Amino acid sequence: MELIAARKKFFAAKRAEEQRNKPPTKAEQRKKMCTYMKHMAGYKDKDFKGKSFYAIKQMFDKAYKQVNDFVPMDTEKKVESSGKKAVSKKRAGDTVTIRSLATKYPIVDWKTHILAEDKMFYQIIRADASTKYYKIFHAMLNDFDRQDVLDLYRLLKERFETTSPEGYDRLL
Repeated sequence: MELIAARKKFFAAKRAEEQRNKPPTKAEQRKKMCTYMKHMAGYKDKDFKGKSFYAIKQMFDKAYKQVNDFVPMDTEKKVESSGKKAVSKKRAGDTVTIRSLATKYPIVDWKTHILAEDKMFYQIIRADASTKYYKIFHAMLNDFDRQDVLDLYRLLKERFETTSPEGYDRLL
């Protein structure tokens, strides 16, 4: 009896192992690909309706490559496809300037504008001549990264190297 019970367990384990090692069917693969694309690439169920297995496989390959090739903007690695310089394109008589998103211009100047005793705003000027205004100093610091803070600190030290900022209670 023990021999028969042991053989039953052995063959049950072997069948279970064969079942686990069996390659998935197309329906199972399709279900897994659809689930992945729903969670990772933002697809909906209606995007898969009426599509063949091969069409879904192509969509999956594209989404999988896009998710795996993603590079966060704050990394130091430069993406070659974004380009290193500004490019101009002509389209229907209009000129559109495309700039790389990876480019961050340093702060070259700042100004404090006082409207009234209790109302003021800060103007930050970058190297590409873009300007941004801030009403609240805290909002400016939330928008800055470490390099921006260091640039602003360097400018403050240069401006007040010989003079003292006394008398300014709300100096940038």
